Parts: sequence; structure tokens; C-alpha cells
Amino acid sequence: MALFGLPKILQYKDKPGRDASYCRSELLRLLDLLEGLPSLDVSGCADWDRIRTAASSATRKVELARIEDSIDAIVCAYIAHYASAQPTAVRAMGDAETGYILTPVTPDIATRFDSYVT
Repeated sequence: MALFGLPKILQYKDKPGRDASYCRSELLRLLDLLEGLPSLDVSGCADWDRIRTAASSATRKVELARIEDSIDAIVCAYIAHYASAQPTAVRAMGDAETGYILTPVTPDIATRFDSYVT
């Protein structure tokens, strides 16, 4: 959400009440947003083209599920790059012993998170 300035999460994952058309539109929205990120150039990438084509042509949730891990991996790799370039714009939630996630944050979320943690 913070990475793209969105008010709510993109609901591309298969959950009850979400049909394939809705999940596909949300997934395509995510792909559009990823293509607009600075320093992420997917032009001419055969794997990206395969992901984009699969998402665009999917008619069933199972077809979307087949590409979700690849997309999630791209998001994770970008966030690692983003964290390296802008370390104050991310926060780690969890710990090294049990596991953690690294997530981009807005300045407001960073302030609230920091006051909660300390």
C-alpha cells in the first residue's frame, strides 16, 4: 500500500467472495503499478511478458495462482532494493529468530510504528 500510495491492499489473492474476474483486474492493476516503479525496468523481459500475458488471459483463479509466486518474488526483490536505497522508508516487523517482513511505510505509518515499538 505505502509503496504505491494506495488506500487499501490490492485484492488479487484467491479469497471467498472474490471471483476470477475481480482477482485478475486487481492483479493487472498490480502489474501496472510495478511497471511504473522507478528503477524497475521490465521492458523486453521475456519472463515479465509471460506473466503479463498469463494474467491478461486468465479466466480461472487457478491460472492466476500459477503466476502469483513469481509476482510476489518480484515485489520482494524490489522492496529489498528499495530498502537499500531508502532505508528510512521501510520497517521490519518480526525478528530474525522467528521471521520478519520488511515493508515500505509512509512517514505517518513510520511515526506510528516507531512510537508503538519503543
